[in-house]
Parts: sequence; C-alpha cells; structure tokens
Amino acid sequence: MPPDFDFFAHSLERPPLGKSEGKAPLLILLHGYGSNEADLFGFARELPAHYRVISLRAPFRMDFGGHAWYPLEWGPDGLKSDLSAAAHTAGSLAESLSNLETRWNAPAGQTVLLGFSQGAILSLALALGYPGWIRAVLAFSGYWDGAILQRATAENQPTIFLAHGRQDEVVPFQAHLHTRARFEALGISFSSFQADYGHGIPPEALAQAVKTL
Repeated sequence: MPPDFDFFAHSLERPPLGKSEGKAPLLILLHGYGSNEADLFGFARELPAHYRVISLRAPFRMDFGGHAWYPLEWGPDGLKSDLSAAAHTAGSLAESLSNLETRWNAPAGQTVLLGFSQGAILSLALALGYPGWIRAVLAFSGYWDGAILQRATAENQPTIFLAHGRQDEVVPFQAHLHTRARFEALGISFSSFQADYGHGIPPEALAQAVKTL
C-alpha cells in the first residue's frame, strides 16, 4: 500500500438528504477492482436519506488508471490475492474510518459498508474482523475471505446482506455458495439475493439490500 495514503483525498460525499434528527450515521462505498470512487457513487441518491454517504478510492493505482484495494496476481494455480496487502489495507482503512466518524461526529457502531466485488470482499473482512463497529455490510458480487482478517468474535455480529449473480463471469457464483456454507457452519446470520445476472448490481438487488438497513 502506498505510504501515507489518504483514503479521503479523492472521496465523494452525499450529505444526509432533507432534515435529519440527530447525528447522521455513515454509509461507506467501496468500489471494485480496477475502478474508482465515482463507480458506486451513482447509487448515492437511492440510499437511505438519513445516512451520510461517502465513496472512497482504493489505494493501489493500476496501469490503466483504475485502483485496487489490494493486488491480484496470476500464478500456476490461477488468480491469487495478495492477502498481506489486503490485511494492511483493511487495518489502515479501519483506522481512517474511525477518524472519519470522529470528523463527522457520526454515531458509534452505526457505520454501514456497501462493497462491490473486491470492495465487497474487503467489506466482509472488516465487518467480521471488527464486530460492534460496523452495523451492517451490503456485499455485492463478493465473498468472505477469512484469511484477510481473522473473525474476531461470535458476539455483536453485523447485519450481513449478500447478493450474487448466477451468471457472474468475474467472481463465480460458487464463491457465493461457499461463503453461505461457511456462514451457516459458523452460525453467522445473513440474508441474500441471487438471480440470473452477471457481475454487477441490478436495481432489484440494491432495493433488497436497502430494506435490511
């Protein structure tokens, strides 16, 4: 991860819409591999009005101008994630988000993460690695990789929503099924959405996710 990377230098923000009672909780958007902070921000006005929505840029710059939360490399056994870099990004992001909560005077324990693809993988790692801090995670076209951050405790687990297309050509649907099986074995509660679509976030999946908040 680049030294002294500022997650908020290129962030986009949607303040709470209309009148808000008390402090506004944060809803953080984490884009997918090779994209940027503008990608998911198009959904900002469709998200609950009482949240302050902030879309972040990932720290690793890619050759073609996109960004990644951690590198991916092709090896003899296929595509591999740099788990050391992923864990470092997760720890740095957790610290930065805590500072962001303080900056905006956001209520503790009410932050929501919405991630797509690699952003969803990181969101699930953060939510289960820091229980009691993340209230909910909305994960689209991703999966849980327990090797990024160890699951901290069975207590104070966040609300988890998983959405995945059966025709996903980037992150196979089997990864979603594997995550479901692991969650069920560990007693981790979740809700989910599956349909015949590819690597993306269809309107019906987003609408279902918002209902869990």
